[in-house]
Amino acid sequence: MPFNPAVKTDLGREAFPMLKPITKETAQAAQRKAIESRMLNKEIRESFRRNAVAFQEVLKDIPDFSPLEVMKMCVHLALQDNNYEDAARWAKEIAEYKEPKMARKEAPKEKDTKDLSDEELQKLLVQEGLSSVTLVEESVVEEAVLTPEQERAKRLAELEKKLIEEQKGL
Repeated sequence: MPFNPAVKTDLGREAFPMLKPITKETAQAAQRKAIESRMLNKEIRESFRRNAVAFQEVLKDIPDFSPLEVMKMCVHLALQDNNYEDAARWAKEIAEYKEPKMARKEAPKEKDTKDLSDEELQKLLVQEGLSSVTLVEESVVEEAVLTPEQERAKRLAELEKKLIEEQKGL
């Protein structure tokens, strides 16, 4: 239906029953409420400032302890009260503080060997205990560093290989 200016509708109170009409009394009441709210907020801010200054004064009197020292004191106090459960819990916290679990430690990064020189590679291999590398006239000769068990296993494998070769020759 197209708009017809001749038809006037009353969109007053019936259309919006939840709206209260603004009168001189309701406007003054809203003003009083806003002033009270601002005054209360101002009091809260001033109280916070006073408390913050007092808190700073209290902090000046408290000695500076490390987290580890505080945990040790908690263990000591719990033991004095014969509260062994709390003492054990705090001891566990101290242990984790001193030596974090593997999952919480930073994972070791893999070393990129593409950009390393031959000398750096040799040092890295020796550090890792994998093998030592000796440079001989621009060719690399690898000398394996084996544990006694590895040497024994290597000798056994060589003997088995010789036995197999001898059996094939028969």
